[in-house]
Amino acid sequence: MFGAKNQQKTLVKIPLEQFEDVLDYIHSNINENTPITVLGASKGAEYALNLATKYKEIDNLVLIAPSSYNFSGLDFVNYGSSWTWKGKELPFIDLKRGDFSYSEPISYKATYETAVERDSSAKEKLIPVKKTKANILLISGKDDQMWNSFEMSNIIKSQKDDVKICSYENAGHIFFGDGEQKFSGYIIKTGGTKSGNKEANKKSIKEINDFLKMHHK
Repeated sequence: MFGAKNQQKTLVKIPLEQFEDVLDYIHSNINENTPITVLGASKGAEYALNLATKYKEIDNLVLIAPSSYNFSGLDFVNYGSSWTWKGKELPFIDLKRGDFSYSEPISYKATYETAVERDSSAKEKLIPVKKTKANILLISGKDDQMWNSFEMSNIIKSQKDDVKICSYENAGHIFFGDGEQKFSGYIIKTGGTKSGNKEANKKSIKEINDFLKMHHK
């Protein structure tokens, strides 16, 4: 969604309309009238959920470690919303207002949670899930230490009751490793245990395949 030719260099102010390139490709190359399913993880899940509220062509969503809110982008120089629509930034939760700890391993969970708590208009920054007809599968780890994707999955379901949630004990933001990952020289706490993440990965793959067999046909 960013970093390639003719795209934003960083994850900030990304136009949702770039999805129309995908739709154009599908319409030009796919003859069968088959469903369109979008899979996204983490910020990609935040992106995908927004897309489904704008494009009725999307039939199904698989969202891993999802967000129920629109947050600020991950560029703190060219600061602003993660997403734009028709040239305007979508309202966003300001991460600069959240708490941040510099001790390693770094966990961003408290940053996201406190940023939401301190925003008196946080409800206005919720992704408007009611605007999509898509079938939605949400996958999260209950020990997600990047952001609270388990709680935000429940917030999404509160807006659209037919959403399916699959959540896993002792699993983190990514279903891999022992709950810590090295990134850009820092140790980031992602959550979960080695066995918990391994089990969640196995079970979630089955859930995704079952969801696709039911809806993507």
